[in-house]
Amino acid sequence: MLIMPSQNLSAYSNVVVGFDVFHDQGYGSGSAIVRVSLDGGTSFTDVYTIPVDAAICKFIS
Repeated sequence: MLIMPSQNLSAYSNVVVGFDVFHDQGYGSGSAIVRVSLDGGTSFTDVYTIPVDAAICKFIS
């Protein structure tokens, strides 16, 4: 799990978040999901499910 501090990106458009990931369902045997909160962490929205055995993932929002 990676949790970042709140970011104010209101002055930007076409923000890209890039990261390297390996997901083989070996730890916990569950899905790997990118979730975003727009209200400081009160609620989250699933925006991307990382495919199993994905070596590199780039999520663009």
